[in-house]
Amino acid sequence: MTALTQSIIEEIKSATEPVQREVWDFLLFLKSKHGDAQVKLLPLAQSAWTKDWDTPEEDAAWRDLQALVSSESESRNNSPLCP
Repeated sequence: MTALTQSIIEEIKSATEPVQREVWDFLLFLKSKHGDAQVKLLPLAQSAWTKDWDTPEEDAAWRDLQALVSSESESRNNSPLCP
């Protein structure tokens, strides 16, 4: 990892979530503007946000969401309106 990449990651980590989202959007914009297929932003975001994502609270939130999606899907499948 280059020093520049590490500096960017540290800045992203210290920013608020709204700023992180804006930075993410801007990076995607720049990537599409320049047509630079070589820019790989997902690993950068993953490494920057791993600390925030890898928590018991996040796991619980996703479990709740997965349970909700599963129950809605099951309800639709049991509906008399579904073929």
